[in-house]
Amino acid sequence: MSASVGLDSLDKASFIDETTSGEKQKSNNLGIQFLDYILPRSEVTGHRELHLIPLTVEKFVGKALYPLYKLQSGGSVPAKYKRYEEVVQRIGKALATESPRKGLDFEFAVVNDWSHNAWCLPGGKIAMNLGMLNAMENDTRDYGDSLPTFEEKVAAVLSHEITHATARHFGRTMEFKIFMGACIKATQFFISSYVKSHYDKKIEAIKSSSSTVMQVTGMSGSDKKIKEIEKQKASSLKSIQRLFNFFVRNIASGIGKCKSRTHELEADKYGMILLHQAGKKNLAGLNTESARSAIWLQSFFIQHSPPSKPGFFDWLTSLISTHPSSHERLAANKKTWEALQG
Repeated sequence: MSASVGLDSLDKASFIDETTSGEKQKSNNLGIQFLDYILPRSEVTGHRELHLIPLTVEKFVGKALYPLYKLQSGGSVPAKYKRYEEVVQRIGKALATESPRKGLDFEFAVVNDWSHNAWCLPGGKIAMNLGMLNAMENDTRDYGDSLPTFEEKVAAVLSHEITHATARHFGRTMEFKIFMGACIKATQFFISSYVKSHYDKKIEAIKSSSSTVMQVTGMSGSDKKIKEIEKQKASSLKSIQRLFNFFVRNIASGIGKCKSRTHELEADKYGMILLHQAGKKNLAGLNTESARSAIWLQSFFIQHSPPSKPGFFDWLTSLISTHPSSHERLAANKKTWEALQG
């Protein structure tokens, strides 16, 4: 009898433990689901991000601006350079199939601009400049590393631009600006309210004191003092306004540029990973060595840019730029390549 009771008690205790464990697991799962909803993980980096700008907005902005940007960048290329369009579209479409973020409407174009540049609009609208394609094709130097094929050079550029779209760099920039703007405005509001309250209390104290004097002597000299304090209050509030305007123009702008430089380094790194994955599948004639072309690309930029030496002044110049220096990017790409090899 006692043994039966013991078993019943044990079964009940086991059932309670299992139920409690199940409830905890369910609660944890709900917590993770809620966290995934408000702070989903990036398909590219795996980091949690605040998503305020939906994919539909990115696609709408990119689709609306793409024709205008292409036109402003020189429009269509001359007929003798049309072969570049075939290369860019073929490689771009192949790389886009490896994008970890689905739902983007990738488009690839070549524009009649002879500067060494490429760009990406939100939603996956990408263009390469004719001048950059022509210069890369004619540059046969290996820069102390392996010399990639022309297709691999193009792939290095396009994988970088594709990563800008897949990593939500437009959306994250907008979200960062919204967050920074809200923080600045909230801080300005609280400081201004405190200053205003401080002067209002002074005015109320003078009014209260003058009311007592008025009752005793029948005279009041508080109007002049109140006007002086009102001027001081107005002056202080204007100073606060100027201070925050300066902050927005300079400090916040500088922080924004730091964010932009981070995005560029991120696009370099994960662009190489994307290119490596495409190479494993031999897409568009690429191979496992193709990601190395990103190293050549930064050496190409160093060679075709105004002379500069890696060091303090190069670093200082990069602080006021939206892009890191090519020397910094070259070093980072070499590390990424080593990691891919390991």
